[in-house]
Amino acid sequence: METTVERINPSIDVRDLSASVQYYVEVLGFELNVETPALAIVESNGHQIHLRQGGPDSAAARVWIGVEDIAALYEQYRARGVKFAQEPANYSWAYQMIVADLDGNLLVFGSGPIEGNPFQDRE
Repeated sequence: METTVERINPSIDVRDLSASVQYYVEVLGFELNVETPALAIVESNGHQIHLRQGGPDSAAARVWIGVEDIAALYEQYRARGVKFAQEPANYSWAYQMIVADLDGNLLVFGSGPIEGNPFQDRE
């Protein structure tokens, strides 16, 4: 019998779980779903990221997050003082921006590419 994948939740290591939860909730606008001493789950519109208390040698992760409107999210985050690893850019696969969290994990926020605007990957 076959089954269907219902959800994929990325799990990333962080150095300071409390500080990371605060950043994801207060700065990036996620909601706290679960918090234990070793794990926190933050959520936005039914989609979760699992934050795990990692060690000092934990490797950074890259998480793709599809959103409806990058321009609006960019302005919202810019007003909150978010530091961008990459400002919004138009590529053939998406219009995207990249935010680094407190541990250097990269959150790639993307929406559909803007047709008619030059693509960065074709220059």
